[in-house]
Amino acid sequence: MAASPEAKFTEEKVLWIKHHTPKLMTFAISRPESYRFSAGQFSRLGFRDGEGFIWRAYSVVSAEYADTLEYFAVLIEGGPMSARFAAMKEGDTILLDKTATGFLLPERFPDGKDLVMLCTGSGIAPFLSIIEQPEIWQRFDRLVLAHSVSYANELIFNQRLADLKKHP
Repeated sequence: MAASPEAKFTEEKVLWIKHHTPKLMTFAISRPESYRFSAGQFSRLGFRDGEGFIWRAYSVVSAEYADTLEYFAVLIEGGPMSARFAAMKEGDTILLDKTATGFLLPERFPDGKDLVMLCTGSGIAPFLSIIEQPEIWQRFDRLVLAHSVSYANELIFNQRLADLKKHP
């Protein structure tokens, strides 16, 4: 017998939300103690929708060792998930699929002197998780992250990246 849909996800609490621009937001949710992911993977997040569900995949921004799960979302006009995110408030409930997925994993990168990471828009999310992993700093002499956006105000992670210089 197949497992019920409810057996495949947990209900988590939205801990904080930050709207950086009208279309860019970051938010954090509670992390179940049993939730495991590897830097570079994504989670399926969802909401109840009538008698069904709405789900989309979002790369985890958080480090593997973080107590919460952080995500970066680009709000798309008319997008059903974007509408839910735009209306989301601290304390709301969001669904988290119990299984993280994805293959953009540091162990798949060949060792070398430099690790160059190129991304556009929300593609920065998995790299933010990856560069917070201590072992990635040990494997490469230099990490280069190039993030392309349409407008300067969309470079919302500049301070976070600068703060990594002080991170142990």
